[in-house]
Amino acid sequence: MASNHLKVHFINVGQADSILIQQGKNAMLIDGGTVFNAATVVDYIKAQGITKLNYVVGTHLHDDHLGGLSSVIWNIKVGKVFLPKTSFMIPDLIAIRIAMFFRGLIPVYPGLGQTFPFGKATFTFLSKLGKYSSGMDQDTINNNSLVIKMKYGKNTFLFTADASELAEADMIAPGNGRDLRSEVMKIGHHGSSTSTTQPFLDAVNPRYAVLTASDDMWSLLPAKVVMDRFQAKKIPIYRTDESGTIILTSDGENIKFNCNPGSYKSRSYDYR
Repeated sequence: MASNHLKVHFINVGQADSILIQQGKNAMLIDGGTVFNAATVVDYIKAQGITKLNYVVGTHLHDDHLGGLSSVIWNIKVGKVFLPKTSFMIPDLIAIRIAMFFRGLIPVYPGLGQTFPFGKATFTFLSKLGKYSSGMDQDTINNNSLVIKMKYGKNTFLFTADASELAEADMIAPGNGRDLRSEVMKIGHHGSSTSTTQPFLDAVNPRYAVLTASDDMWSLLPAKVVMDRFQAKKIPIYRTDESGTIILTSDGENIKFNCNPGSYKSRSYDYR
């Protein structure tokens, strides 16, 4: 990879998220899959020749996003760790905080609109931490997801985590000043009907989409109602459940994928 390219790896961790991003000598990780994916994620990062992650982001308090991060922090040098601010100490978060303590790391709670440099790229947090209630029900946790937009040259990327309808409505509300338009969009919540509402998809208006899902026979995601929205707009979807790990490369103007687009196949009509 040329040093001036940005590379995004959507690591195949089933119905979970772990996204590795590289730009030059810089690297960051958004989520770490489940605890059962930890070795896969750590080994994958090391296989890219990465010895330090400038940033690690735990987007929200679900084990399919936080589970593998403590192992990453123990095994790879880390600069900053962004976490959701919460008073709930779930096991995965406790494991992360213990690893951080012994590594001398203090969590960073990013604010709305806060932008950070990433080599020749930048990334901005678009969601409001703690805007919704502090409960531990699934929708509340998902709606408090950290959503990130990255910009590299003329190319833009939106990492939605599991943000759901309320968070999406907030992000597209008139007058909030948030520019959601992005060429590449990670489909929210693995294609669940709780996310990627039509107004949100229209606001992002991606050229490409990436779905992180499982090919397990018991999986009920993605939902048909979501896949139909992408098909209607003729947006190609790259799927980890069909192609394995997906890698895109950007030179700041053009985006290339390591595989062909997948199908619009769904596993249920309206699954949350």
